Amino acid sequence: MKTIHLVFAWLIIFCMSIIINSCKLIDKANMKYHDLAYSQAIPIYKKVLAKDSTNFDAWSKFGDCYKANNQTLLAEECYAKVAQSPNSKNIYKLNYAEMLMGNQKYPEALHWMNQYAENETADQRAKERLFGLSHIESFFTEKDNYKIKKININTSEADFGPAFYKEGIIFTSSGYDSKSKSGKHSWTGKKYYSLFYAIGKDTTFKAPVTFLEGIEGKYNNSSLCFNRQGTEMILTRNSAEKKNSEEDEDVVLKLKLYFSYLVNGKWSVVVPFQYNSDEYSCAHAALNKDGSKLYFSSDMTGTLGGMDLWVCNRTSSGWSAPKNLGSQINTLGNEVFPSVADDGTVYFSSNGHEGIGGLDLYSTVDSADGFARPKNLGAPFNSSDDDFGLIYDSTQTKGYFSSNRTHQGYNDDIFCIQKFSVKLKGLVADKNTNQFLAAANIRIVQDDVDAANKKTDDDGSFTSDLLPNKNYLIITEKENYQPDTLRLLASEIKSSGDSMTVQIGLNNDIAMIGKITNEAVGSAIENSPVLLIDLDRNDTLKTVSDKDGNYKFDKLRRDTRYRVIAEGTLCDSKSIDTSTVSISGITTLHIDIPLYCLTANMILKNIYYDLDKANIRPDAAKELDKLVDLLKKYPNIKIELGSHTDCRASIAYNLGLSKRRAESAVYYLEKNGISRRRLIAIGYGESKPVNKCECEGDHLVACTEEEHQLNRRTEIKIISIE
Repeated sequence: MKTIHLVFAWLIIFCMSIIINSCKLIDKANMKYHDLAYSQAIPIYKKVLAKDSTNFDAWSKFGDCYKANNQTLLAEECYAKVAQSPNSKNIYKLNYAEMLMGNQKYPEALHWMNQYAENETADQRAKERLFGLSHIESFFTEKDNYKIKKININTSEADFGPAFYKEGIIFTSSGYDSKSKSGKHSWTGKKYYSLFYAIGKDTTFKAPVTFLEGIEGKYNNSSLCFNRQGTEMILTRNSAEKKNSEEDEDVVLKLKLYFSYLVNGKWSVVVPFQYNSDEYSCAHAALNKDGSKLYFSSDMTGTLGGMDLWVCNRTSSGWSAPKNLGSQINTLGNEVFPSVADDGTVYFSSNGHEGIGGLDLYSTVDSADGFARPKNLGAPFNSSDDDFGLIYDSTQTKGYFSSNRTHQGYNDDIFCIQKFSVKLKGLVADKNTNQFLAAANIRIVQDDVDAANKKTDDDGSFTSDLLPNKNYLIITEKENYQPDTLRLLASEIKSSGDSMTVQIGLNNDIAMIGKITNEAVGSAIENSPVLLIDLDRNDTLKTVSDKDGNYKFDKLRRDTRYRVIAEGTLCDSKSIDTSTVSISGITTLHIDIPLYCLTANMILKNIYYDLDKANIRPDAAKELDKLVDLLKKYPNIKIELGSHTDCRASIAYNLGLSKRRAESAVYYLEKNGISRRRLIAIGYGESKPVNKCECEGDHLVACTEEEHQLNRRTEIKIISIE
């Protein structure tokens, strides 16, 4: 019995020791976690979770540690545990969704982002992410317009944050040995970040050397920028001044910005930024072209999320108070690594806007109305991993950025990015004299969108970079010359690195344009033949009018007499004489030509009768003779001869008189060779007067004989043209 009690007591003591040891482990892991010693926390969390796999808070922190060290697949496994657990917190679902994005599992990421957004309706970041995941294909539309390649000085460790400097770049690395410091960072377990200078261009650089030797801090130095003159430098640095215990490594303090100035060819001792603090970080500085604005990333008071972008204006006494760039730019996530191109475009990275995964690169432009909505640069700038620190040269066609895409999320590399282009060389000359034309305006339009505006040099030349597989219009204009439009098809612009030459001839000849219209109704006449006769040389040019009735002749000779003739179906021809005598400079002659054309329901002519008579008067016979000629010329026309009377005499009498008048006109036409089948005779009596002459009823109108004569008529109307 005593033995049983002893065994039982031993078991209690054993279990209590396990619990106590487990508590010590989790406390130690959490301490490392809160000290940002993620690489040291990872093996401790492994032990904790091997003993208690239901500790979801530990799983979440375990995932954070892997995420902080860019081990995204392992972080995904950890986040999956907590996101799929009973009573999972919303933040766990967000972390899992973002890690799925980082691992290019977009359908699953969309599902879990929806799960998060349903419970966090006020989180704009979730809305942005959902929109991006729902339109993920839109981020890949321009991926073939750029080529990227790692530079030759990347190491197996972290290399990032390039900045243009002298004949090459300065960059941050933990892969090279620095002459200024040694030791390892508790966050990553790797060497501290140091700055290195490498001479070279594109992807090829000489062996890097330590930069800032002698003034570089003991711990991390990174992410520097220069003014355009190369005399002012701002770098990001952290330091450590105290320990928690003899066993712990130095405590990581906040990131801070430091200034240095080039004096007599040497960089001065660094000066801290006036807004640095031990309570928050200031990092990743960027100066605009004239150095009047300083952009940086910080989590200072007023920040909307993790790290926000801020700006200060340079003043005579230093820098103005930092101003948050606002919710158009900053999110609940992190906005970091800003840079400013020469044209004022601000580039930065964020994990809070719509994107592909991890940190994505964005661009925005400042204006009087504030910053424009950021544009995701898409692939190949962005990937499902972290992409950041973009810098562009002055042409904004080539630059560098950092990404961990080729190391499965572990370490960063520096990439050179260049826009695919075909070099277009153009020459503009006078088409007649072949003399090159300076200061001609060139407008290049890519697939209906203006791509560039140029002017020719003194030798008439211009250059431009074209994208392969795009259609272009090159519109050339110059004063006193007719404009020219050259179309380049995608099939002609084949591959990057190629070049093509085009020669554009402009002429200052005189042109003639005009419009052919139906005079009767004012409508355009299509396919009307138009002749241009050179009366001095007796040469003839021919064209036809388009669907809008327009015609054009180019290259009219100067000091020449011309005759332009137009004609059309069922139309009389018409000629107009003109001249280019004494015309100087570019001129376009405008000559519109109205033609008299026959159409259905058209009133050709009226013929008139004496009072109470139906016989054809001599003046009417002349008009009917013209009608005979017209009907013989156009044998497919049918006409109506509608006869009328004035109001004098009875209605019945006038009806009979009008019929006799119509038949009289028909008889005249038949007698002169016109088939009766083409003629319709109708008598209208006094029912359709052309004026207000009335002879019956309560409204008698006193009319002159001339007014009554207007009503004694036969109207000749075309009723069909077969």
